[in-house]
Amino acid sequence: MRELLRSGIARGFDVRRGDNVAALVLVLGAAIAWAALSTGAGAAWMEVVLGSGSFALSVLLAWAIGRELDPERPATALGAALLLVAITGIMALAATAPGPLLAASFLLLVATRVAAGTTGREPGLLDAVLVAGLVVLAVGTPAGLAAAAMLPVGLLLARMRGRRVRLPLLGLVLASGVVGVVLQRPEVPGAGPLGLAAAVLLLAVLLAWGMLGAAVHDSRPSLRRWLASPAGVPTDAGEPLPRWQVVAGRITCGAGLVAAAAMAPSVLEDLLPAWCAFVVVAGAGLATAVPGAGSVAAGDVDPA
Repeated sequence: MRELLRSGIARGFDVRRGDNVAALVLVLGAAIAWAALSTGAGAAWMEVVLGSGSFALSVLLAWAIGRELDPERPATALGAALLLVAITGIMALAATAPGPLLAASFLLLVATRVAAGTTGREPGLLDAVLVAGLVVLAVGTPAGLAAAAMLPVGLLLARMRGRRVRLPLLGLVLASGVVGVVLQRPEVPGAGPLGLAAAVLLLAVLLAWGMLGAAVHDSRPSLRRWLASPAGVPTDAGEPLPRWQVVAGRITCGAGLVAAAAMAPSVLEDLLPAWCAFVVVAGAGLATAVPGAGSVAAGDVDPA
């Protein structure tokens, strides 16, 4: 029972790591800057609190998703957070209060984290209850619906790699999705031809980056060895983190973005933290997969 109540998806800040401290400073700085600007503009104190909190959480989510997508390169997660700050400063998206936007991004973070297995632990009952509540809240939007649909994918991937993901927990998440859809009756307007084209392009980038990260190697055995080899960092539990699990997390996140892009044109706003993380980390991954670019993958593959 104690294991069920212990969180298997939570990851905190490690103040002994410089990148974690930098992320914390960036999040706090974002909240303070937003509060100062809002106060200077004459906003009410409640608007200041909600706006700065939403902005800070969005920055945190961008960093956290980037950390799941590329655990070996902390700089890319920070880059994702900085990109979100830059875009938000231009578009002023963080003025909305926390709600379905942040809930949808958090659900996609959870699905990515469970699929990648970066914590090294199984989700527990406490995790399932929290996620189920967020699912009911988030599925009223196309972005939330797409993110929630990735949760069963992540849980099933966790079971495939031998984790003891209990089926009742999976059933609870699925049931919460059904309840949320029935209660909120989300409208899916569709993104039209341009949105579908963008989704196809994103899927192509996802496949090139997530599945062909070792494309500098011509033979299939080399690719298989690279996928089976441990990443440069272990899980939070100290276990080796196979690269195929990282790839599984990337595919889960990318699939959620593809599904959301195909359902609604406003998905950029709704899942901005995930988009920032995906763009920055995918760009860095594609750059290092170019032959002669000094890729991490090329050095890590066993030449035997």
